[in-house]
Amino acid sequence: MNNLEQFVAAIDRSHQPLSKSLAASIEEGGERLQVLAEDILEHYKRLANDDMAVLAKSFATMVLQFNRLQYKYEMTGKYVSQNYDDVREAVYENTDEMTGMMFGLACSQFAWSNHFKLWCFFEDNFLAKLSNIKQVLEIAPGHGYFGLNLLRRFPEARLTGIDISSTSVDMSRRIAVEFKESAAEYHLQDARHLDDEYLHAVDAIICGELLEHVPHPEEIFSSIGKSLRPGGLAYVTAAITAAAPDHIYEFETPEQVIAMAAGEGFSIVDQICEGTKPLTSKAKGPPRTLSMILTKR
Repeated sequence: MNNLEQFVAAIDRSHQPLSKSLAASIEEGGERLQVLAEDILEHYKRLANDDMAVLAKSFATMVLQFNRLQYKYEMTGKYVSQNYDDVREAVYENTDEMTGMMFGLACSQFAWSNHFKLWCFFEDNFLAKLSNIKQVLEIAPGHGYFGLNLLRRFPEARLTGIDISSTSVDMSRRIAVEFKESAAEYHLQDARHLDDEYLHAVDAIICGELLEHVPHPEEIFSSIGKSLRPGGLAYVTAAITAAAPDHIYEFETPEQVIAMAAGEGFSIVDQICEGTKPLTSKAKGPPRTLSMILTKR
């Protein structure tokens, strides 16, 4: 069996409630999804001691946790997590919790149809618009897969990743080794307080799944704006009415995110919003993610 077949078998064997939706995603995504899945699973299973069951369990655990929190959010109208410091201690500084979530999110790039569409947007719309880039900043790389794929496309570039989670930094470093990629380096740093070395020094920025994790997302937009060189592009995402253990800032509409970006001096080059159906009739809106390609005005 190939890697994807092993992953599906592990889900069917131990996490059967997810089998139907996984099969639907694979069928909808076709050959391109299967190629992506093979690549992700081939690299990340090595970080899981070559045990595909670990990746399947991490994905299933994440899905069940997210669904439970989404239900509570839709019923109460509030994210369960409200305090950044509490989330930092419970998630970002918890090695087991963070490792499982990063494995799960890496697998979600092919296992969730909405995340697969966002991945295609990243490749087809963001990476395709880049040229002659030398310096790349990845803010909150998480599992590291997005930035490393940029380096595949632009082998002359160098990438710096910064994250507040030592687990994320470690996983990104380890996956870079699996990619045999020496042009990437990762450091512990808070993106809200960037060093002066990044000032107007970066050709491209990747900032995925971060805005909703901080109490004041405009601070992240500010850091991105200060770092980009004139004409540079940033890939930025925001979760909207979508609960997770570390989501504390609630965006209720895509327009709210776009207005915040505009208020920090950005123009939108391109965008896509993908999501799933809400779990209850009380939901403010469907859980979804807005992905934007931004440039500084």
